[in-house]
Amino acid sequence: MKQRRDNRHKVLIRARLRGAGVVRECCILDLSTRGLLATVSEVPPRGEVVELQADAPHGRVTLVGRVEWAKGRRFGLTLDERLDLGLLLAGEKAPVHAAVAVAAPARMAGRRFEFWVIAAAALVAGLLLVRVVSGGWGWAATAREAMAQANAGVSAA
Repeated sequence: MKQRRDNRHKVLIRARLRGAGVVRECCILDLSTRGLLATVSEVPPRGEVVELQADAPHGRVTLVGRVEWAKGRRFGLTLDERLDLGLLLAGEKAPVHAAVAVAAPARMAGRRFEFWVIAAAALVAGLLLVRVVSGGWGWAATAREAMAQANAGVSAA
């Protein structure tokens, strides 16, 4: 049996597993600073990179890692970044590990920014369309007049 580098801590933490475009509920059963054991209805294949989001005493924590093994409904995950266990273990106050704790809020901030950029672009496009259709610009009116004259010339002929 392979010797573990870190102590494992028995836990029972609900999380969301995201991998290969699928999101499933899962449960973390034990964890260390470098990995974890979890259970899920359909285990991801060995070697797949997955993301786990868990609610913790200090906020939502996002963990990213590679599936090392899978058997039955359980799988082992090796984390990409070392985990500050205080983030997930209740009652412990620990400094926030930037790579883990900032990932979820930063992702949400990025999504909010993206939403507002798209909303602003849609608003500008809508205003431009209204202005063109209502003849608010001289060149649009001139173009309509030219088209009307061309159509009149075709009908007269």
